[in-house]
Amino acid sequence: MMERRAHPRRVVNIPAMILGVANPNDRKSATIIDMSEEGAQLQMDREFKLPRRVWLLELENHNVYDCEVRWLRGTQIGVQILDMVDRSHRRNIVKAVA
Repeated sequence: MMERRAHPRRVVNIPAMILGVANPNDRKSATIIDMSEEGAQLQMDREFKLPRRVWLLELENHNVYDCEVRWLRGTQIGVQILDMVDRSHRRNIVKAVA
């Protein structure tokens, strides 16, 4: 089967947290299974209902991505990465999670 993505995904297995943009206190643990320039596939430990817009926080290096949930299949989630969150917002998000 031919890959139709504009950017190839790479397997990363990074511990992460999903936070609601409208309510950052709404957080869920996840693992980023694979990632590309424009998207990521996430694995959660159980099924959750998620808002359409989320922040994806990489727990190891504190990168935060502004994302749109594109699909949910049980405990797997596909997100489109819209942008990186700027430094000042990232600092506040990381502080709130700590």
